[in-house]
Amino acid sequence: MPLLLFFMLLPVGAGDVAPACRPASVAGLITPALSETFELPVGGSARIASTDLTVVFEEVESDSRCPTGVTCVWEGDGVVHLCLGASPQTATSLRLHTRESASQKARHAGLVIQLVELRPYPAGDVPVDSATYRVRLVVSREESGGGAGSAEGGVTTDANR
Repeated sequence: MPLLLFFMLLPVGAGDVAPACRPASVAGLITPALSETFELPVGGSARIASTDLTVVFEEVESDSRCPTGVTCVWEGDGVVHLCLGASPQTATSLRLHTRESASQKARHAGLVIQLVELRPYPAGDVPVDSATYRVRLVVSREESGGGAGSAEGGVTTDANR
C-alpha cells in the first residue's frame, strides 16, 4: 500500500522530464548546413555547420501514430528524444512530437530545431523495430522577435497551431 500511495502522489508532469543524454557517437557524424533537412538513425548525431550545435537522436520514446490501413479515433503521436549540445555534461535533453498540436519545434541558443518526419510510419498491427527509426530534422537561425513558447529542459518549445 505505501508503494501505491507513492505513485499516486507523483506530480502529473513528472513524466514530461526527458531522460539524460548519453555520449554522442563520433562514427557516422554528419555535418548538415543551416536550414538543410537531414536524417539521423537512432543513436546518430549531426554537427550543424557554422554553429556550435550537435544534435543526437537518442530514441523514440513512444509511437502511438495511427497505423496505415487502420481506422483510428485520433491521429496519435510519435515522441522523439533529442540531445542538443557539445557534450553529455552540457547537453540539453529535448522531446519533439509528430502531432501537429504538440511541440514539433524548439528554440535553443538562437536556433530553431524542427521535427520534419519520423520514419518508418506504423503499418497495420506490425510493431516498428526501434532500430529502424529515422528522424528528419531541420535546424535554422531563429528569426528576431520570435513568439513566446514554453520552457522545457532548457529550451523553448512551440506547439504548432
